[in-house]
Amino acid sequence: MMRTSTLVLYIILFSSCTLFEDEKKDNTARQQETIEWPSLANSAWPMHAHDPQHTGRSIYAGATHGTVEWSNRLDYSTDGSSPILGEDGIYIGTSRDLKSVFKVTESGVPLWDTPLVGAITSSPIISSSGNLFVSTNGFDMNAVHCLNSDGNIVWQLETPTKNKYYNPVLDITGQYLYLILQNDILKINANTGSITDSITVGGNVVFRGMSPAFATDGSVFYVTGATFANGWVDGNLSLFAFDTIGNHLWSYETGLEDDNFRTSYPSINNEGTIFFQFSTNQAAYVYAINPDGTLMWQFEDAASWNFGFNGISIGNYGDLYLINTDGEKLLSLDANGILRWEFFLENIYTDPSILNNFPKFSEIAPVIDKDDNVFVAMAATYYTDTLNFAVYDKDGQLLSTLALKNDDTDDVRDIYSMPTIGSDGSIYIAVEDGRVYKVR
Repeated sequence: MMRTSTLVLYIILFSSCTLFEDEKKDNTARQQETIEWPSLANSAWPMHAHDPQHTGRSIYAGATHGTVEWSNRLDYSTDGSSPILGEDGIYIGTSRDLKSVFKVTESGVPLWDTPLVGAITSSPIISSSGNLFVSTNGFDMNAVHCLNSDGNIVWQLETPTKNKYYNPVLDITGQYLYLILQNDILKINANTGSITDSITVGGNVVFRGMSPAFATDGSVFYVTGATFANGWVDGNLSLFAFDTIGNHLWSYETGLEDDNFRTSYPSINNEGTIFFQFSTNQAAYVYAINPDGTLMWQFEDAASWNFGFNGISIGNYGDLYLINTDGEKLLSLDANGILRWEFFLENIYTDPSILNNFPKFSEIAPVIDKDDNVFVAMAATYYTDTLNFAVYDKDGQLLSTLALKNDDTDDVRDIYSMPTIGSDGSIYIAVEDGRVYKVR
């Protein structure tokens, strides 16, 4: 009897250890790493959403209970341009009066500014050579610009349609720059500024989603948009895949049809899965698509199309972090599309009635640090007692909040661009009124 009991106990212990090891292996298999991209500057945050896979994830620990170290008003508006971190300074574009690219030190001291034609409503991207690229849009001209590290214009390319909120992306070689326009994607020689190709799929197509996302090996890129079979009515919301030569590889059609839709840019994990959001007047979904263009899963959220330039950020173990498309809550899904938790952003207030029923909370993707803490920038509705920045842990617990105020009026302004994380954990934030903040 004793030998039988011992054998049963051994089997139970062995099974438990095996299950534990399997769980560890599965968790380790999903651990995410930042993909090396030789064409980018070797800096803490060289482009929009951190990298060409748009993970929105830093390799550094961010300041979870930070205070403002400095602020500097560069212009009267920053709309969509994140503070991009170079090896020797911080770059940001402004969109109202000066319409310039600024370079400031980590202490907030301006080094130079270069005026450009048109508003800068996208983020610069910094190459390994030190050149930076940025797109502008305006009534007179829409363009892509290349500046060197001293702020001198290397080249300027006029584009036929608006580039508003569209961020250029460098391929892995650094030879070409890709920029979404409304009906095509420009492939631009990064050295000369000449157009190498104008990529499209034919027919009535509208591309959205701010910027292309590249597969981890750099051979394929993905863009969200819609195909319209009946003129410009009821487009089929789709994800498009292209190789870097410009060949259209496949399209995944969601079956959602609407001519008034919003979409995020795609994000890609280490396994090659592509994630994106779509929303219409009737529904909002998160999609996970395999690299061959087949559906892995979809997640439906009860949200409207009111906002929805929100992207999806990818945590260190493959969990997804996003703002739903009407901007009212922060969600986390696991890699299988199962809801881990959600946090209604109005709950950062003890008394949510302070918002006066104004529904706008966040319009941009959250930022993730190396510990999966989540940093969320928000619209603040111009009230003196509201908040526009919050930090959560990986389980959705609120850690801290900040009110980044206008020094002149004491009101709290909206934030329309992603925060960025420096190598020392500092958080850099551009607020709508033209101020840049360092939180440490």
